[in-house]
Amino acid sequence: MKIDKLEKEMRKLASLDPLTELCNRRAFFNDAKLAIRCAEQERRVVSVIALDLDRFKAINDSYGHSAGDAVLRHFAATIRANCRTSDLIGRLGGEEFALLLPNTSAVAAYALAQRLHLALRGTVVAYEQSKILYTVSIGVISLVPRETDTIETMLNKADRSLYLAKETGRNCTMVFDG
Repeated sequence: MKIDKLEKEMRKLASLDPLTELCNRRAFFNDAKLAIRCAEQERRVVSVIALDLDRFKAINDSYGHSAGDAVLRHFAATIRANCRTSDLIGRLGGEEFALLLPNTSAVAAYALAQRLHLALRGTVVAYEQSKILYTVSIGVISLVPRETDTIETMLNKADRSLYLAKETGRNCTMVFDG
């Protein structure tokens, strides 16, 4: 019995990002592959959202890495508070995050992105004597997956929209079109 509990704990530790307690990159990709195949079989729409904190290096440079960690934890909590339990949330690395939203149209995914922008607009991260404001750029793609659609291809398209959001001035959402 002890071994089962230990194995379960080890699996949990291997799949979570220790700072944010979100899925780590490996766990996110593994779970997303399964969700996309399920959506393909059921012919249901799925949305993938790529998120990147704006000017995060400047936060680390100005306030220190511990402050940056506080911002990352705050952002993870903000995402969790705005997502459903069925949504898959992952920290892909650094200040890059991704969401996989089963049974979610582009309109609903965009609405979630707007809720995140609104939630961040109204809050600050208090760190020591500083009050840190930050924003996020977001890219969205929604489709009913076909056999050729993978988490990698979908995330690549969401990333293209994310970079367009960065080029447009940051702190906004772009939906992949094409």
